[in-house]
Amino acid sequence: MDRLQQAAGQQAGIVRQLEERAARADQNAALVELREQTALKAAAEDKGREAEARREAAEQRGIATSLGERCGALQKDLEQARAVLAEREGDVMTLNEQFQSKSRDFKQLEARAGELKSRQEALHVVLGDAKENAEANSTANKGLIAQVAKLEGEL
Repeated sequence: MDRLQQAAGQQAGIVRQLEERAARADQNAALVELREQTALKAAAEDKGREAEARREAAEQRGIATSLGERCGALQKDLEQARAVLAEREGDVMTLNEQFQSKSRDFKQLEARAGELKSRQEALHVVLGDAKENAEANSTANKGLIAQVAKLEGEL
């Protein structure tokens, strides 16, 4: 019986060890399952973040495309504005040349007007002298007429 008791004790010890191992195995299995679930959850979250990142990237590409199109349109507008500006600069240069030409013409006319004014003043002096001479001649002529009449009366 001792052997039976000893064998039963050993059997009980083995059963306890097996039960402990089974409990540890259950715990390990639970830990493995928990780790797997955590890994799956993390993977799902990563996939969700990845999907969100893809959506954001697609949105950013859309925005970039739209901005590229706007930039292209603005570039065309800028080129047109530059062309118009170059045309206007040409117009301004032409007008400036015309202004300078008219300015030279005006200065020449001013000089000519000064010459004409000087001549007018000289003619005014000459006319004044001629008037004085005419009045003097008129007075002299009246005297001569009177003398001629006197001489005719004497004859």
